Amino acid sequence: MAVDVATLRAVLVADTRQYTTALAKAERQGDSFGSKTSKAAGKAGKALLAVGKVGAVGAAVGFGYAVKQAANFEKQMSALGAVTDANARQMKRFREQALKAGADTKYSASQAAEAQIELAKGGLSIAQVMSGGLKSALALAAAGELELADAASTTVNAMKLFGIQGDRSMKVADALATAANRTTADVGDFGLALKQGGSAAKLAGLSFNETVVALESLAEAGIKGSDA
Repeated sequence: MAVDVATLRAVLVADTRQYTTALAKAERQGDSFGSKTSKAAGKAGKALLAVGKVGAVGAAVGFGYAVKQAANFEKQMSALGAVTDANARQMKRFREQALKAGADTKYSASQAAEAQIELAKGGLSIAQVMSGGLKSALALAAAGELELADAASTTVNAMKLFGIQGDRSMKVADALATAANRTTADVGDFGLALKQGGSAAKLAGLSFNETVVALESLAEAGIKGSDA
């Protein structure tokens, strides 16, 4: 899959924080090793050469990592285009949104793209994903320490169960995060409980908010997840 230079650069900036941290550690270790070698052998040149090799290998590995990440990002973008049938202008906005999420949050651009796909599969329109859908998934993922795609799935599942419109996705994410903060259950527990019992709650005439309140009460009694 072809990867253009602009995407490679953007993904390299957005997706390589953890790699950079690891590389910096490796280079510090290389510095330490080089310093010890210099003291033992009395030759500063060998130490510099050792550090230089570490940097060169690190740069090569870093470039390979960036290419792989950029290719994965392009794959996600292709899948997103197929799911949404977005035109070129809309895909440009999706791309920019995912890259910005990768640069501004702990999640990568590829993970943001996966969340966009899940939101679109769940029934959110292009405008809804752009205007608040991804933002709500990011907020829920951060609050619940979830994978971003899982947070997106949890949000859209709740919305589909209770017939909630896409422009209210942030309210759904806020309700789940708040419920988790109020109890010993986590967001994943509430998501699983909704998946298992949401349909029954709706048939009983409960709204989404009423169902979440009921699940909070159950969580406080130690009944969580699928047991709820």
